[in-house]
Amino acid sequence: SLTLRAVPGEPPPVFDCGLAVTGWKSVRLDGRMVLAAPIPERALAVHAPLDQLFVNGKRKTRASFPKSFDGFPIDTGKTPKNAHDRFVCPSFDPAWFDPVNTEALLFQVWVETRLPLRRYDAATGLVEFDARARHPFDERTRVVWQNVREALTEPGEFFVDRRAGIVYYIPEDGETAESLSAVFPAPFPAIVVAGASPDRPCRSVVLDGLVFRHAGTGRPDPTAPFYELGDASRLPAVPDDYPQADWRENADR
Repeated sequence: SLTLRAVPGEPPPVFDCGLAVTGWKSVRLDGRMVLAAPIPERALAVHAPLDQLFVNGKRKTRASFPKSFDGFPIDTGKTPKNAHDRFVCPSFDPAWFDPVNTEALLFQVWVETRLPLRRYDAATGLVEFDARARHPFDERTRVVWQNVREALTEPGEFFVDRRAGIVYYIPEDGETAESLSAVFPAPFPAIVVAGASPDRPCRSVVLDGLVFRHAGTGRPDPTAPFYELGDASRLPAVPDDYPQADWRENADR
């Protein structure tokens, strides 16, 4: 058994795995003044989307088009039938800055899916993704394009230019480059409790009065056999059981 407990009467201990974003400067981007800072190298080194940014303790909004979650429909007439990894959507603009740096947030039936772009055909409007949605795209599908630089227009929004290693942010009232305390949540767990072997698992683990911040962002990678644990070479691999088995067995999926 294992118990980690805060000392009674003292402020609770805080386990903060956030990667601090510093060095903010005012720059002009697409005709407006915004703040810009280099993305921490450790955040860029991990293959996980930088889709969350906290500023002064509050989660900010990813620059998206549209700004509501109503989303846009796809063109079912031009989309290949029963497609899971490509569609034609009139709202996608190949003239966006680095369109492959965007991500599609899809709403289908009861499922929310996030797909990174692989490539697009400006002539036909066909957009292809690096992963598959669980359900085929149809007339009920709605899409929100996220991390679009041209959608960075309102205070509290941010845009990540991963290729250049820069994050852009429009400050809210009272926020300045000097007053920002900005954090990317770490794409790995704050604590991993590992048993010695499958026959000797952990039991009776108690965490009492502890505070955890800025950890566990990102999403399971369906192509990876294990979860991303950061610098965890001394720990046993944690199996990634989230994807269904046939997603790995069938090469086309």
